[in-house]
Amino acid sequence: MSGIVLIGGAGEGLGAALGHRFAKGGYDVVLSSRSQGERADLREESEVVGLFDRVEKRGPIEVAIFNPGANFRAPIADTPAEMFEKVWRLGCYAGFLFGREAARRMLARGRGTILFTGATASMRGAAQFAAFAAAKGGLRQVAQSMARELGPKNIHVAHVVIDGMIDNRRTRERMAERSGMNASDLPPDGILLDESPPLDPELLGLFVGTAINERTFAASGIESPPRILLFQRNLERFARDEGELRREIARTLHHELAHYLGFAEDEMAGLDLD
Repeated sequence: MSGIVLIGGAGEGLGAALGHRFAKGGYDVVLSSRSQGERADLREESEVVGLFDRVEKRGPIEVAIFNPGANFRAPIADTPAEMFEKVWRLGCYAGFLFGREAARRMLARGRGTILFTGATASMRGAAQFAAFAAAKGGLRQVAQSMARELGPKNIHVAHVVIDGMIDNRRTRERMAERSGMNASDLPPDGILLDESPPLDPELLGLFVGTAINERTFAASGIESPPRILLFQRNLERFARDEGELRREIARTLHHELAHYLGFAEDEMAGLDLD
């Protein structure tokens, strides 16, 4: 094993994906949330201290990732003071507690990595997002200060801006409300599981269409053009670094092009697809 990765605020979306990727890299992953895994309310100092103490009994925490969500949207005139504080406590104050406890243990060993997931709101606030922007901006400054202090001591600290929707149950429900669709009508996991029979959820690429040696001109016109789909998240999880990602993208493209040229799966063993 490469050590323990502790993910605080781990939900079904990004937190689970991070856990999956680190586990593939050989780490012992510990997921923490208020209701599942190694339970802890990261807004409470005593619970954060207790969380790190419990996990450290299993082994050294090499990577600590702070990942709770704390979004809220409302016009400034309609933003309750208690909601502003609640968002700040989860989005910023909890990050300080989590980062401090990680640093205390990593300083004693002289190594470690502390990551904070952030958003563009940490650099510029959008209209009606004052509470969210304040929390994310504060978290970014905590991370920046920690990085300058701890970097010379062999502890890597990074604030990573991750924008865009996360594919989870709540996102599907919100999108269903906006589109008028029932959430139960949506495919459970995108295009891979929407096929019948379902495709491998860890598929890297897919050729869609008719192989060139089987194509014909139908009475209604030319057949739809073939497509090669690359599944970005699966490729990124598969690769350990940028160089390996580039090689795997090329290898996957060559593999799917071979399908387009008419080669069956068992015929590709003798091909040099690299």
